[in-house]
Parts: sequence; C-alpha cells; structure tokens
Amino acid sequence: HGALGLYWKAHGIDQDTVSDSKGTRERDRYWHEWLEHLSGDYVLKKHDTQAIDAIQRAFDNWQDEMLGRGCSHETVARGRSAVIAVIRWLSQEYRLGWHIELKTLPAKKRTAKATLSVEEQRRLLSLIAEQPSETTAMIAVMLAGGVMASEIKRMDPDAVSRSLASVYPYVAVGAGDVEVKTEARRRFVPIVWDTQVLEVVREYLPRAIESLEDTADPTARVNKWLRTRDFKDITGHRLRDTMASVAT
Repeated sequence: HGALGLYWKAHGIDQDTVSDSKGTRERDRYWHEWLEHLSGDYVLKKHDTQAIDAIQRAFDNWQDEMLGRGCSHETVARGRSAVIAVIRWLSQEYRLGWHIELKTLPAKKRTAKATLSVEEQRRLLSLIAEQPSETTAMIAVMLAGGVMASEIKRMDPDAVSRSLASVYPYVAVGAGDVEVKTEARRRFVPIVWDTQVLEVVREYLPRAIESLEDTADPTARVNKWLRTRDFKDITGHRLRDTMASVAT
C-alpha cells in the first residue's frame, strides 16, 4: 500500500488531490484493484524472487478477472500499464533489480466496423442538401475525406472559405502550424460532392469552425444528428471508416 504513496510523493502529487485529475484517479483505482489480487505485503528488497512471483501472479489473476467481467482489451492494457509504471519506477528508484513479465493478452476478436452502404450514403447526401446547417456541412467534409470533427475544429475559417471558393474546392487538414497526431494527417481533401452539397459546405463550414472554438466534444453534435436520422451505429468515426472502405 505504501509503494503508491512513494510514487505520488516523488511525482509531487499530494495524496489528498489524487482525485482531482482523471489520470491520477485512474492510476489510484487500478492500483487498488490490482492490490486485491496481491497475496501478502512485501518489503522492498533487491532481487526478491518471492515478491516478483507474487506481483506477476497478481497481474495474471487481475487480468483474468477483468476479462471475465467483460472489460475490453484496451481497458485491461490501460490498467496494467498504470500499475506496471509504478512498479518499474520503484525498481529503478530503489535499485531493486525487479524484472516483471506480463502475459500476452489473448488475441482480440476482430469485428466488422459499421459503415454506410452506398444507398445510405446517397440518403445521407440528400439529407445534407435538404437540411443545410453547420452540422451537415461538417458531415459532408467528414465523409469526403475521413476528416474528424476535431480536425475541422482546428481549421482556419477564412482559409477554408478561400479554398472552397477555388475552381477545385478543397479543405486543408493540419495546414500551417496546426497540431496533428502524425505528420501523415496533414492533407488536402477535395470536396467532390454535387453542387447542392458543395454549396452547403461553402456556406456553413466556416461558421461551423467558428462555433466549435469553445466546444469540448465537437463530434457530439455530429453523432446526435446521425442518430436522430436513423443511421444505426454510425458515428463520426464510422464516417471515416466508410470513406476508407470506399477507397480500398
């Protein structure tokens, strides 16, 4: 129990404020979940094989328990990483020489991602033309190039107005000094929809960018719009998957 306290202290975190942020709150929760599977208390000692064996068994049992109650592979991996980071820090800080080996997670079953059929894409584009708005302009661009709402949020509305007014309308993702996850995300996305949909994008996309400035979750409005138009299981991410399925 005291080991996590040493970790918090070394990282300048007051134990009374652990719940103040998601990261520390999650680490604390995962640590105590894992402790429930650790048999006994152990003093920090160098090359303590008994402690190492108990730690590894605790990880094995915790992993099995999480998978047994339906946790996703991502949740299990995130939990293990939060705990192993503390243990590895302890080993390094106190020169314990502990080498902890985690079992490989069982193979994850791949499930087909929901995407829009050709008929559904046609219905979506018809609705965009019939119901012009900031949200439908975003959806048209998201479907055109696998663009995410968070990427639209970071666009320059004036630059977008100019690029959409060009002979070959397009939007630039990650232009200039805009932050992107990877450099490959910087790209030009041609807007090749018919005239009616293109006009929706030209008129409303710059407004959408401005309205997203103070929006914490820009995808939420897109998901809500799709849900209320009976596009089952389709979200902003699924629009990207639809675009990818068409491109392959």
